[in-house]
Amino acid sequence: MKRIFVALDASERAPMVLAAANRLAALEDATLVLFRAVGLPPEVPRELFDATDLTLEDILQRNAHQTLARLAQLLRSRRR
Repeated sequence: MKRIFVALDASERAPMVLAAANRLAALEDATLVLFRAVGLPPEVPRELFDATDLTLEDILQRNAHQTLARLAQLLRSRRR
């Protein structure tokens, strides 16, 4: 089974990158594996970490999952 690893972010270009990967996957009969890395710039103030009961890691992961889910749904709706 062929797989294409697609690294995405939350930018406006992400849907275009996903569409291009989808075209390539169709040509190669491959499965897409969507990935979204999260990070934190070192200059983020320490006080921000205490602004919520959730951990910053939880917030970043939740947002990343939501972004990937939205992009995957967009891809599914285009395939119909």
